[in-house]
Amino acid sequence: MDSFPDDATREVYLLRMFFVETMVGYRRTICERFFFEEAIFGIRSGLYSSRKYQLFCLFIVPTYLLFFCFYVFLFGIGIGNENTKVWLVSIVLSFLEDTLLVEPVTTLFYSIFVASLVFKDVIVLARRILSPLGRKARWIQDHLMCSI
Repeated sequence: MDSFPDDATREVYLLRMFFVETMVGYRRTICERFFFEEAIFGIRSGLYSSRKYQLFCLFIVPTYLLFFCFYVFLFGIGIGNENTKVWLVSIVLSFLEDTLLVEPVTTLFYSIFVASLVFKDVIVLARRILSPLGRKARWIQDHLMCSI
C-alpha cells in the first residue's frame, strides 16, 4: 500500500480489490481481467492458468462423465428401463428449464432491482462529477474561442 503515490490511487486499488474479492468463479476471473493489468492478472490467477490445472481438468472431466454414465446405468438397473427414461427426461427438462427460463428471469430481475436501488445515487454522483467538468469545458471553450 505504501507504493501508491497518493490516496486517490490507493482508494481506486482497494475498490477494485473489493469488487474482485466479492466475485466467485468465472465472474471473479472477468473482474480480474477487467480491473488489473495482464501481468498482475497472470500472477493473481495462480493455479487456474497453470499447465498442471489444465492437465488435472483434462483427467477429471472424462472421469466424471464416465462415473456419471456408470451411475445412470446402475440406477437404471435398479428402477427399470421405463423409469430410467422418465428419470433422464426429467433431469434434462429440469436443466433446460433452469437454463432457459429461471436464470434469465433472475438475471433480469436482479438487474432491474439493483438499477432501481442505485439509480438516484448514480444520478447524484454523475452530477457531482460532470458539473465541475462541464463548467471547466465551457470555460475552456469560451476562452479558446475568444483568443482565436
